[in-house]
Amino acid sequence: MTKRIFKYICCFVFCIYLVVIGVTVAIFYNSLCTETKNALRVETAIAAQGVEKGGSSYFENLSADGYRITWVDAQGKVLFDSVSDAESLGNHLDREEIAQALESGFGESSRYSDTILSKQYYCAQSIADGTVVRLSVSHDSVWAMLVKLIYPILYSSLAIVGVCVFVAYKISQKIVKPLNEINVEEPAKNTRYREIEPLLTRLEQQQLSLKRQEGELNRKRDEFNAITYGMKEGIILLNEENVILSVNHAAQSLFENDRYLIGKQIFELTDLTELLQAIERAKNSQPVSVRAEIGERIVQIDVTPIFSDDAFVGAVVLLLDITEKEQAESMRREFTSNVSHELKTPLHSISGHAELLLNGLVKQEDQSDFLRKIYDESLRMIALVEDIIHLSSLEENTDFVKEPVDLWSCVRETAYSLKGQADRAKVFLSVDGAPVNILAVPRLVNVIIHNLVDNAIKYNRAQGSVSVLVKEEEEFAVLYVKDTGIGIPYEAQERVFERFYRVDKSRSKSVGGTGLGLSIVKHAARILDAKIELISAVNEGTTMIVRFPKAKRES
Repeated sequence: MTKRIFKYICCFVFCIYLVVIGVTVAIFYNSLCTETKNALRVETAIAAQGVEKGGSSYFENLSADGYRITWVDAQGKVLFDSVSDAESLGNHLDREEIAQALESGFGESSRYSDTILSKQYYCAQSIADGTVVRLSVSHDSVWAMLVKLIYPILYSSLAIVGVCVFVAYKISQKIVKPLNEINVEEPAKNTRYREIEPLLTRLEQQQLSLKRQEGELNRKRDEFNAITYGMKEGIILLNEENVILSVNHAAQSLFENDRYLIGKQIFELTDLTELLQAIERAKNSQPVSVRAEIGERIVQIDVTPIFSDDAFVGAVVLLLDITEKEQAESMRREFTSNVSHELKTPLHSISGHAELLLNGLVKQEDQSDFLRKIYDESLRMIALVEDIIHLSSLEENTDFVKEPVDLWSCVRETAYSLKGQADRAKVFLSVDGAPVNILAVPRLVNVIIHNLVDNAIKYNRAQGSVSVLVKEEEEFAVLYVKDTGIGIPYEAQERVFERFYRVDKSRSKSVGGTGLGLSIVKHAARILDAKIELISAVNEGTTMIVRFPKAKRES
């Protein structure tokens, strides 16, 4: 114990020391870099003024004092360099700082050299004649600076380590001294410290402590039963003879058995074949996991054997209701299948028409019709992919920021954008209402309005009408989209918000629907805490009602 305390104290103090050294070096280095950059900018400005006034004569007898000065014309040719012969240097037009200076009048950059562990800072400024004056200076990298400071850091580290060892030794000795001096035979005669008083009390009352431990075990057992009783997962504890030691409420409810089963055989709880076989298999092997159906529920059964000295002494049975998970997986597979089917149809159409065109089997006068078909099917695929991406984004993204949005403005903008589509479909589109603010995401509000109005136009009839109305209620702003279209049968109204579900597939194909519009509306409304209501009758039209929570007025 003394060694552990000693080690922890040493490690803690030395870690603090390392953090302080690191922070100090970082602050010092950043300050040094900032000063170097500022000085370079000032020197660049001075040099640029000198060159602008004196031209090439400025460089005669020039002392750079640690700076490298380069003069470059507008085409990147080096006119002068204080370190190298200008003729031997390549074109500098691709230098980052030169390009910035030619574009905006001033540029700067830095480049790191692994060879000499230093950074080269560059500042460039253009002058009136179109040329550029560039200054550069070398600056040690943080690693190079650490190399230079290695000895001071090493010496201070040795001193700190020495102090840490001494202080940690003294503190650890003082901490454990009362424990080392305990008189086990006569605990009452020990010097009383508050920290070790519970230990001395235990020594004085050993027999009483044993009884209390027995009571504590009983209490723990009761706590375990209380905890497992409220769990959703079923838990069964068995001994080596398959006798039930504990079974929680969830397990009994799953098997619809409410009898007292402690001390009973497992088959008195259930005769489920998969469970009994899994228990037998677990006795001679590793944990076993199986799936089984109990009524309408799908359950995953995990049996974990318990061994003591390589002998089987019992098992823990965990019952997980995975019905919802399986249903979600089934929905995912169905969605994948639907997507594949929806994409396959236009792809086959595009491929077939393109093949006929490619093989020269289409008359010249019919080629435009084939190309139009390929174009239409391509647009259909693009719309489908965009809707799928949009729907996936709504399902996965929860980082939407809500803000006050004028629902009436959104309705007018959407109606204006769809006016041309309504005119082509010979559907009269009208809007009415008044400004009302809702707390929402503007993009999602527009998505809801666009899809509802778009559907109302597509599934309408010639000379029909679509009316969009915004009303204000006590707690909600209400959007009504009413059409005089084909309507939705009552038995299909609960399914129209499902992905790819279409009431009239032939109609959807002719108007170019993807089957995802109302599914997108449903997910967007859920994110905005909006409520959707559908009122429809066959051949009488459909009314979609969306209630958005109003934005609270600022007091």
